[in-house]
Amino acid sequence: MASFIRQTIPDIKYRRELFSFSDGGEVGLDWMKKVDGGPEQPIVLLLPGITGSSQSEYMKVLVNVACDEAKARCVVFNFRGRGGLGLKSPRTYCAANSDD
Repeated sequence: MASFIRQTIPDIKYRRELFSFSDGGEVGLDWMKKVDGGPEQPIVLLLPGITGSSQSEYMKVLVNVACDEAKARCVVFNFRGRGGLGLKSPRTYCAANSDD
């Protein structure tokens, strides 16, 4: 049942910002803003798990809740090689590394 429900969550149309690093690696910030709350509107940064991305079911639910309930702008940090980004350097995501 849970698998069926998760499949019914539609993809979110984000505005993507790409950041390239000196080693050739790349990460993506996917922004979602449902309402314009001006400069005082809170921003919620979401970090998916090791195999997650901004289109993972649990991320889409969190983004929708944060936007709807907290009236926040949400940004999901897509790590190197995740969220449709190609892996452009030998370095991959590691939770122990906070350089990115």
